Amino acid sequence: MDKDDREEEEYMYNYEKEGRNEKKERDEDACLGETRMQLTAERLGIPLCQIVPVKNYSSELDLKDDVDILILMAVRQMLRTAESYLDDFPLEKNSMVD
Repeated sequence: MDKDDREEEEYMYNYEKEGRNEKKERDEDACLGETRMQLTAERLGIPLCQIVPVKNYSSELDLKDDVDILILMAVRQMLRTAESYLDDFPLEKNSMVD
């Protein structure tokens, strides 16, 4: 095995190791997020399916489509919930809304 082969092998080993570390960090973050969601659901007394985690990435320069889609889905769910809540209120006769 010559020097180039060893360097390539070392590079591939480090590349795979970094990938495993990143996956481990993502898994740990997901587990922590799920725990926080369960705690929030318990404290607020609402079903877990109504908790929508959203990443705050206002300080990031590059937008990511997958994150944007999740945020838009969360906003849509919030609007539907608000609309459903307001549908339960009867309109007054003197209401300004037509």
